[in-house]
Order: sequence, then C-alpha cells, then structure tokens
Amino acid sequence: MLATRLSQRLIANGVDPSVKRQAEKSADANTFEAVAREWLSLQERKLAPATYAKAVWTFAILVFPYFGARLIAKWGPVDVLKVLKRIEERGIHETAHRARQR
Repeated sequence: MLATRLSQRLIANGVDPSVKRQAEKSADANTFEAVAREWLSLQERKLAPATYAKAVWTFAILVFPYFGARLIAKWGPVDVLKVLKRIEERGIHETAHRARQR
C-alpha cells in the first residue's frame, strides 16, 4: 500500500517509477564495493588462495568501511589517499601499498 502511494506520488510529479528503480539499481552496481567484489571474483582463480584471502580481507576490513558504498564517480585521488593513510597509521605499510595497487 505504501509502495502504491509512493508510485502515485512519483507519477504525479512526472517521474516514471520503473525508470527510477532501474536508475537506483544501476547506481548500486557502480559503487566501489560492487566493482571491487566483481574484480575480486575474477581474480580468485588467478591468485594463490592465501593472496586472494588477503585481498578480500584488505578490501572488506580496511577499504569498504570508508567508501565501499560510495559511487565510483563521487570519489577521487584525495579520498584514496585518506584511506591509504588510515591503513598506514595501523602500521601495515605493505598492506597499504598492495591496497593501492589493487
């Protein structure tokens, strides 16, 4: 019922609800986390199991919390540098280097 009211409001404002949903779904696919996870899935067969596990850990624990949900188009080099500095502050400099590479 709530969804029906929302759809009616969108239509009243000249917005096609199905186009809006498709745009939102497309935006979700362009987040850093979505793209990185897709890249990781492609790397799984190429990397040694320990290397793959470390890459997944690096992204999941050290990178995604800071800008995993942000659209790729909304961040730049300064944002990447901030995340890398946070990793270095933990004293894991080689991990920061590898995160930058990936």
